[in-house]
Amino acid sequence: MVSSPNSGTGFGKSVFWRAAIPFGIAMGVMQLVQGRWLAAAISAAIGGSLFGGWMVWKDRRARRKLPGKGIRATDLNPIRERSKEIAKSSDEAFEASRRALLTTPKLKIVSERRENGELHAKTGMTWRGFGEVLTVRVLATGRSLSRVTIRSEPKLKTTTVDYGKAVENVETFLAHL
Repeated sequence: MVSSPNSGTGFGKSVFWRAAIPFGIAMGVMQLVQGRWLAAAISAAIGGSLFGGWMVWKDRRARRKLPGKGIRATDLNPIRERSKEIAKSSDEAFEASRRALLTTPKLKIVSERRENGELHAKTGMTWRGFGEVLTVRVLATGRSLSRVTIRSEPKLKTTTVDYGKAVENVETFLAHL
């Protein structure tokens, strides 16, 4: 198996600050519009801290739950791609990939291009995000050898955190392949 070079190691403190500051500012602006300076400062500090703390709690919770599902992950990057060589023809690998994809909860295959060896699917919204787009590519590398590549990314391109959902999608697919 070959892993793609995903950068980042989750978020912890850095995401606390990336989430807490903008949210806190948004909370404070509402009070500033009404001319309440002290209330703005208090709302910004408390609102930002609570929101940032909640995001860090969700991240730590995801990191604890993944090993229970047999998934070892130190990098919770919301865009995940991995490849695996399997001893099957491209047609057999395509069919095995289709079956493995369908093991993902709330997944719907939106297009299949057998001639190109591509499957495209989407998942529904969960508590961890607004859903993901999964792309599977099957490439014949020999007579009865194929390389299967899966990519999972959030539906919303602005998503920077998915609490391990991409890792779970990819690893679940590979386990069922």
